Amino acid sequence: MVLTVSAFLCLALVGLFHTILGAALPAIRNTLGITIAEAGLLGSSAWLGFTAAIFAGGALSDFFPRQRILMLACFMIGFSAVVFGVWHSFGLNCFFIAALGAGTGMIVSSSSALVMDLFPGKIGLIMNVHHFFYAMGAITGPLSTGYVLKLGGDWQWVYRIGGT
Repeated sequence: MVLTVSAFLCLALVGLFHTILGAALPAIRNTLGITIAEAGLLGSSAWLGFTAAIFAGGALSDFFPRQRILMLACFMIGFSAVVFGVWHSFGLNCFFIAALGAGTGMIVSSSSALVMDLFPGKIGLIMNVHHFFYAMGAITGPLSTGYVLKLGGDWQWVYRIGGT
C-alpha cells in the first residue's frame, strides 16, 4: 500500500511540475531577464530532460528496483526545483529545469512499471487511477502558481514548495 500511494503521489508531482512552468513563464522572464526565445528554450530544456529520461527510465527500471528509481527521481526534482532561478545564469537554469524534467520522466516510466507489477490483474484500472493523480497535479500546478502570483508572491515559491 505504501508503494502504491507513493507512486500515485509521485505522478501527481509530475503533473504539478509539467504545468507550473507555463503559468509562471511571464514572471520567470521578468526575474531572469530572458527573451521570448530564451523562454522557449527553457521550456524545451524541461521537455528534453523528460524525453531523455522517459527513454532511459524504462530500461533503468528493469535493472534497478523501481522504488529506488522513484527516490532518485524525486531527489532530482526536489533539488532542481529548489535551486531553479536562484542564480540568473540562463545556461545553469536550463540545466536545472532539464534535470527537473528528467526527474519527471523517470517517475513516469518507473512508477507506471511499479504499479503494473503491484496489480497485475487490474492493469487497466490501476493505470486509470495512476493517471488520475497526474491530472490532479496538472490541475493544481497552474492554479497554485496563479494564486501565488496574484497574492504578489514569487514564482519560485511554487517550485520550492513543490520540490520539498
